[in-house]
Amino acid sequence: MSQDFRELISIVIPTYKRNETLKRAIESAIAQTYSPIEIIVVDDNAEFPDVRNQNELLIKKYCDYNIRLIENKKNLGGGLSRNVGVENAKGKYICFLDDDDEYLPEKVEKQYLTYINANNDNIAMVYCYANMIRVDGTTYIHHKDLEGVLLFENAINCIAATSWWFCPKEKLISVGGFENITSRQDASLLMKFFLKGYEVIRVPEILLNYFWHDANSGISKVSLKTLAAEKQYKDLFMENCSKVPETLRNKIEYQFLYRIAHQCILLKERKQAGNALHKMFKLRFTDKRNLRIVFGIIFNNIYCLISKRKNRGKLGT
Repeated sequence: MSQDFRELISIVIPTYKRNETLKRAIESAIAQTYSPIEIIVVDDNAEFPDVRNQNELLIKKYCDYNIRLIENKKNLGGGLSRNVGVENAKGKYICFLDDDDEYLPEKVEKQYLTYINANNDNIAMVYCYANMIRVDGTTYIHHKDLEGVLLFENAINCIAATSWWFCPKEKLISVGGFENITSRQDASLLMKFFLKGYEVIRVPEILLNYFWHDANSGISKVSLKTLAAEKQYKDLFMENCSKVPETLRNKIEYQFLYRIAHQCILLKERKQAGNALHKMFKLRFTDKRNLRIVFGIIFNNIYCLISKRKNRGKLGT
């Protein structure tokens, strides 16, 4: 395809306290085979002037490239920082890149061509496969293929994190962008896509290096903030699911409640776990996951130990 007929694509990189990996992310965006590209770095380090100063110096090194630095006046978090990037993007299409991840050179090119060749205006996102890199350096390949009911599949496990994404800007705007929650930002926006009837497709190739990080606190990165975000994610679904068939709606609500109960157990919030379990029994009385939560509430320490070991295996620690 002639360069003259290619649309500008914006790569949005939100960054928070990660100077060293930000450099790697920017250079992987610069190295893309696709052009024209603009890179928008959204600095969310309002409370960390030293980090912000380092980012300013870093961006100056790339002044020969189409790169812009936007500095949030206050800390907004990942979701709202991505929204700032979208609002300021000049491109018709948006790719997101977390400041600790790395694109392979043909990522944007292949996603763009896949989107154009699909010739389907209802597509809201194109994702890809990824190399998953654990903290000990070992790797595995993430290759999730679409199957079944995507709204439900995404509720079980987010189909693709934001660094995987290629999106038409208009589709992001049409659903109101990312939610102001501390986690589940990717899954909740995908949920809004599916509730609106949009489609998602993928490039069946590894186009990204995604880096896991060790949990600095809690088990499986669970905290009161992540629990609150999970509840917000559930509430967002319940507020917008009026057109979802009741059977499917109940299955998805159960999935949210199971995850909330699991996190409550890890946080020693047994009463909250019990409240979630009560609702789980009402929705799906015979589901075997009810027994897992019962076990976790009664044998809390054993349940937490098992979860911690599983998380270590995943992170490679």
